[in-house]
Amino acid sequence: MSYYQERKKLLDDKLMLATRNNNPVQVNQLRARIDELMRFHEQAGAAIETTTSDLKAEQLNELTVKELKDVAKAIGAEGYSTCTKQELIELLLEHDG
Repeated sequence: MSYYQERKKLLDDKLMLATRNNNPVQVNQLRARIDELMRFHEQAGAAIETTTSDLKAEQLNELTVKELKDVAKAIGAEGYSTCTKQELIELLLEHDG
């Protein structure tokens, strides 16, 4: 299970509990957090689907370390697990170029 799936499941469980407890404020907050999580997940997925040659360093810099590691894993890069953000960006740019 990916980070996003685990996080969404946790938020979904909290949402179900808040709904059962009839707590509309918490329900709305949790729905907003789930929406935000899904937007980030879609952005990371789009980055993975795009080849790294199409991604400029500026675009890679907008991703989190977790998202950069997901991209590195998806393209089969090696040695990414202990890299810093800048090292990940360089690794991704070198891997495709």
